[in-house]
Amino acid sequence: MTSTLEVSAVVTSLRQHYAVEYDAAMLSDILTLMINVRQDVAGRLLEQLAELRATGATSDEILTGFANVLLRIRLERAAH
Repeated sequence: MTSTLEVSAVVTSLRQHYAVEYDAAMLSDILTLMINVRQDVAGRLLEQLAELRATGATSDEILTGFANVLLRIRLERAAH
């Protein structure tokens, strides 16, 4: 689910099949935010992977780099 039409279809389905306390606009906003967060995290991990591969990092160093990126993201979000 990445396009506006797909989000709209999911929102419609949710509202038809479940008792949802949010209106369609709020559900669309929530789903769009979830997609954006997922894309941000994936993008940052891919950037880290490219940087580490360029330096010849080992698998352990790459995993540590990923953990550091995820920790930074968590700390950034906790600060808001």
